[in-house]
Amino acid sequence: MTSNEQLGQPATCPIERRQWSAQMIRPETDAGVGGPSPFVETTLVLDADEPKATLYISALGLYRCFINGQRVSDDVLTPGWTSYQDRLSYQTYPVGQLLRRGENTITVWLGDGWLRSTLLWKGVRLTNTWGEHLGAIVEIRSGDRLLAATDANWKSGVTPILKSGIYFGEIYDARQEDQSATRGCVVDGGFDTARLVAHEIPGVKELASFAPISETQDAEGRTIYDFGQNVGGYIAFSVEGEAGAKMIVEHAEILDHEGKFNNANYRLAEARIEYTLKGDGVEHYRPMFTFQGFRFARVTICGRATIRAIESIPITSATRPTGSLTTESAGQQARREHRLVAARQLHRGADRLPAARRTHGLVGRCAGVRADRVLPAREPRLLGQMAARPDGRPAARRRDPALLARSDARARGHRRGLLRQHRLG
Repeated sequence: MTSNEQLGQPATCPIERRQWSAQMIRPETDAGVGGPSPFVETTLVLDADEPKATLYISALGLYRCFINGQRVSDDVLTPGWTSYQDRLSYQTYPVGQLLRRGENTITVWLGDGWLRSTLLWKGVRLTNTWGEHLGAIVEIRSGDRLLAATDANWKSGVTPILKSGIYFGEIYDARQEDQSATRGCVVDGGFDTARLVAHEIPGVKELASFAPISETQDAEGRTIYDFGQNVGGYIAFSVEGEAGAKMIVEHAEILDHEGKFNNANYRLAEARIEYTLKGDGVEHYRPMFTFQGFRFARVTICGRATIRAIESIPITSATRPTGSLTTESAGQQARREHRLVAARQLHRGADRLPAARRTHGLVGRCAGVRADRVLPAREPRLLGQMAARPDGRPAARRRDPALLARSDARARGHRRGLLRQHRLG
């Protein structure tokens, strides 16, 4: 078996379009932007094993696909960010190992993602930027034989993800897992499959995790974890407690000059994770349809629950390490290893997210570079991060005026471009 045929690795696709038998479908359970994430589902009955079965899949919004309860791929945030009215990437995966003789269940969870979740900031906030409706298109073939394809006969339901958004974060209620499909789907007659193109760069993957290097408690009793590394990614944790207990996670890139948790530089981005326990032993969770840029996480527990493990998970499409170096802090014996990962540029289109930075499209040039200290408020910061004033409001940015002017000019041009695309779409 070749590496491309390994489960969960996308098969190599030419950069071309294909003829689709499947149709783009919309779940009737979709409640609109900010509502619970829906799923679409069907049952496939096979008379024999299909070891060469191949899945072709894409979505309006973000998706995660399961066959018989097993995740199809370790890619995250698929199909990625794109200019939806022009092009939409599809992914190709070998799924013969997941299918079995007899009845098979194919399920696709959907999230708002870049398609319609609220983006940008006060005064120019955009919602439903590229569309109002989530959708999925799925086709499974074995050679020339069509095994399954999305159409009006698929069913839909609601997932335990009560709300998700690129800037918002994610709310997950584990008590609502394993819900059945209760409604149907409708065909999106306005979707042109000619917009679908094979994915062109590797998928976004998880890198090795970072454990906390310290944890402290603030005056309100909340626990602040320092992972020693600013990443684009998300939190993963294991928690145990009673049903209905809640774990709330907030994120930050910096501490202020008093060493307090500070995420004023996020502006209107909530970057919040909220998990409600089902009360069934140790429960494990990591977000599905969002990501954050952070080094620190502040955790609030409501009810009776205990965190058993917590870690920071970086994500990127540039997964091959390109170098490393070791440094020693002055006056200290502690040595730290820095892992360097070069981020790929978006040459052909922004339908994937290299070195996922916190913004909806801007990406970092490298990932996995350890930050060894907290920046004091008086230091200038390239990304314009802000310190807090005594009243808790963000202080003025302390950057070079020329750099600030260039940055603001680029931001204004970027906002105008997005608004223009929104109107044309």
